Amino acid sequence: MIIPYTVPKDMGVYYRFWNEFHSDFYLSMLYNANDSKILKMKYIDWEHLESKRDRDFNQVIAACKRFNMYDLMGFRYDWNTEVLL
Repeated sequence: MIIPYTVPKDMGVYYRFWNEFHSDFYLSMLYNANDSKILKMKYIDWEHLESKRDRDFNQVIAACKRFNMYDLMGFRYDWNTEVLL
């Protein structure tokens, strides 16, 4: 695994990115993916998942509650897409 932060920041790249890879990934995979699930899924609809009464969903729900992630992941807000990306 290569850790990009062990090398000096590339000053020729937009200030938000550490290196050219970060910039390319953001622009090609995230920002331009208008139909991407990243842009659509802003919170977990726990009621919908719980209504399915599925064993796997129930295990995930229980794990999220156990790690105190349930409320955070289900928090609904008019998120700024740029911030999410």
